[in-house]
Amino acid sequence: MFYYRYSPEQLERAAEQLLQKFDPELLKKPKEYDVYRVIEECLGVDYDWKYIRPDQAILGLTAFNPGYIWVSPAPHLYEGIQPERIYLEKGTILIDATLTEGNNIGRERFTVMHEVFHQVLHKDCFRRERMARGKTICEWHKKHPGGLL
Repeated sequence: MFYYRYSPEQLERAAEQLLQKFDPELLKKPKEYDVYRVIEECLGVDYDWKYIRPDQAILGLTAFNPGYIWVSPAPHLYEGIQPERIYLEKGTILIDATLTEGNNIGRERFTVMHEVFHQVLHKDCFRRERMARGKTICEWHKKHPGGLL
């Protein structure tokens, strides 16, 4: 398996650098902030909400390469439901729409920032053309979804 290994200090430093860029006051006084503004102001990538999987096994994803994925048109499976194929640009963050429904704000914010840090910590995944055995990082990640954290 392929893992990035970051020490707690490295992760803390990355978080501080992002907060410094986004809103330096957050380093002095914790306050609520809009996680989608972090995407807009610090990453400049697209984001969207879709029902990624009817079983909510995946709550967020980052498109390391442009391409198509299958999503559900509804939050739950029922007879006759057919998945939809959508195109994602490289860098797009997709959040499961169920997180915007009900009382899931904490989980939604966590998931958004988790996806933000995929882009902050794994910048090479967006640049690297090929890795071991001729596979792109995106192709590798599809076969090993828990391997990149």
